[in-house]
Amino acid sequence: GGPRAGLIDELRAENERLKARLAEYEKRDTVSRPEERPARQEAASAAVSCGAAPGESDEARLYRLLADNATDVIWTVDVDLRVTYVSPSVTRVLGYSPGEIKGKSFTEIVPPASLGQMTRLHAEDMAAEARQPGSMAGRVADFELLARDGSRVWVEAVISPLRDAEGRWAGFQGACREVTLRRKAQMALAASEERFRSIFERSPIGVVVYDADGFPLEANQACIDIFGISREGIAGGPSLFEYRLLRDDWGRRVRAGETITVELPVDLDAARDSGRFSTDRSGTLWVRLIAVPIGRRRDGSPGGYLGLVEDVTRRKQMEEALRISGERNRLLVDNANEAITVIQDGAIRFLNPKLAEFSGYTASELLGKQYSDLVY
Repeated sequence: GGPRAGLIDELRAENERLKARLAEYEKRDTVSRPEERPARQEAASAAVSCGAAPGESDEARLYRLLADNATDVIWTVDVDLRVTYVSPSVTRVLGYSPGEIKGKSFTEIVPPASLGQMTRLHAEDMAAEARQPGSMAGRVADFELLARDGSRVWVEAVISPLRDAEGRWAGFQGACREVTLRRKAQMALAASEERFRSIFERSPIGVVVYDADGFPLEANQACIDIFGISREGIAGGPSLFEYRLLRDDWGRRVRAGETITVELPVDLDAARDSGRFSTDRSGTLWVRLIAVPIGRRRDGSPGGYLGLVEDVTRRKQMEEALRISGERNRLLVDNANEAITVIQDGAIRFLNPKLAEFSGYTASELLGKQYSDLVY
């Protein structure tokens, strides 16, 4: 019980750590909040003015200053996806100087997986523009870029169509922010959740997830087999706290956040007849239940519970058979007409009533007495 509960606690703690790390990266990195998009698109628009003649306006000069000093990478590409402008911050993110990037096709700095995504989006944009000029909308997308040293960098970009003075589509403009750490945290969290899901589905031990009130939400196949229920019937099952042993002290302890282990009987016939849950099994089922609180609500109470369920009916039946056998043997020995004793290291360790009767001693006087003292 301990190791299984410990594994669940370890996975749960790992998920919480990864979620906290991801939230931190998202707070720091996210550029796709709606209120940020106009400012970022305006900054990206400054790139159009960067190649202006010496007589550029003060406004154009201001925009160019903004683009050249932005921490995000601001860029423009033409209709063939060739870079026509990139801000100096590209050196920090990708290791290239702006001069090395300018004129390159995006296909040269995008790895195959992201290139497929970008090609698809580009085709969608071109089709939309062909159907209705001026209809192409901006978008937010995550993709990888190839750095100068060959490493891969994840960026989140706000991208919008670039148009000339007559409103004709002339390419794209965008602002990128590096989100590599955030993407790695997302992938680590996804891997952790997949690991938990794999354990959940493949475990030979029944696993059931309960909500904050103790009602079942989901169960694995082993749990379904133990109780003889259908997967569809899980959500309508009884509350964790309907079990007699979990109504009082045990229930209070698990509600307080303690992991508990109990063994309890489940009358399957009564459960079916009362409508608590439908099962194709009969008789009394003995289960060993480890109840693990998971998550926290604002008031500090558990946000739900994880139940690890093991069918111990066979063990209970064997224990009962041994108890009955032992009781039967005890009656036979106690009522035998012959004196029966067990001697260890010369001393009497057990005797039946008949030996006391034959010897004239009481049972308490004989226990521990050297057997040789009774032999003449």
